Amino acid sequence: MSKGRLLSLVAIGFAVVVGGCLMGCGSPGPDDGRARVEDQELYVAPAGWLQARVRNLLPTRGSEDVSSLLGNPMPNVALPENEGPRDYLPDSMTDWVIDVRFGGDPPLDPRRISGLFDDPAWQQRHGPMTIFALDPDKGHWTYLISADGPKQVTRLKLAWAYLDPLDENPETSSPQVFRERETAAREAIGPLGAAALTMSLSPDEAADRARQLLDFKARLDYSPKLALRAPKGELFEGREIWDVMLSLGLAWGDMDVFHWINPGEDGDDSFFSVWTSTPPGYFLPEEIAAGNVRVEDLVFGFSVPRCSRPGDVFESMARAIQYARKRLGGTIVDESGSAADLEEIRRKVHSVEREMKSHGFRPGSHSALLLF
Repeated sequence: MSKGRLLSLVAIGFAVVVGGCLMGCGSPGPDDGRARVEDQELYVAPAGWLQARVRNLLPTRGSEDVSSLLGNPMPNVALPENEGPRDYLPDSMTDWVIDVRFGGDPPLDPRRISGLFDDPAWQQRHGPMTIFALDPDKGHWTYLISADGPKQVTRLKLAWAYLDPLDENPETSSPQVFRERETAAREAIGPLGAAALTMSLSPDEAADRARQLLDFKARLDYSPKLALRAPKGELFEGREIWDVMLSLGLAWGDMDVFHWINPGEDGDDSFFSVWTSTPPGYFLPEEIAAGNVRVEDLVFGFSVPRCSRPGDVFESMARAIQYARKRLGGTIVDESGSAADLEEIRRKVHSVEREMKSHGFRPGSHSALLLF
């Protein structure tokens, strides 16, 4: 799953890290990798397992290579050198934080601290929280509890997101909610000794920030989509779709759809993706190989806030769908089904990008990924 959709489910100091795995739906997975989220059954599978599904079923290369049509949306900058351990900290743009410092900076047991907040009722009342801690041995901030976490810590940062990233219909918190969090945090850490607590914003300011972010997200959460609709009375055949996607340099994978993979650090794992509105909405290679896939359209799309270079990516996506039309036929339409006005969509993409930057949110940045 993408950076954008695979949220860091970090609460009460426990960091959930998924490495080398992808999460998808709609296909059988390992018996021990299943999970249910609301009404969907999800599974966790190694990336290599997904590719093994394709092997010996379908070609791994397109009949031609037109990947140059997509261009290169990566900025021409040198990648930073590995400088060793780094700090993991709350994001000041999206998180409300309480700094906790004990007199004399005594070493503390991370598990004891975590145990002070592991009451489900406390979490339910005060909302999901992430605990960051200063590791005195390494001199860096990190998650309180993680696979290779610190053996002892000194200072703490208790962080709440202004908007719950898992809530599809978020509501902002009142000043009273932030006051109660500060009081509850102070009471919870009481057994550890006297400590000074400092809020990143006052309760009134925090409530205002949450309202601003909710409005900001509602206005700028824009995902341009272009659809290639099959000619009247016809359908696109699965094997032809497969060849077109591979010829463009797209890869089949996460969520059983096609992606233009982003090799960089910023933004989603893919620049744009391709799916279909024809049920089930995704492409199973087993069904394509059996000749059972015929769809009414191909939908190309991406999230502007979650893309590091949305203007360039839109141009690449437009060229990709025009190539698909050349190969498959059909008509390029927008979300309403009308003939796509590329210039109008282009203007909106650039407008969203400019406004995000004016508010300190660079598209594809860590802050943008947390909010959108």
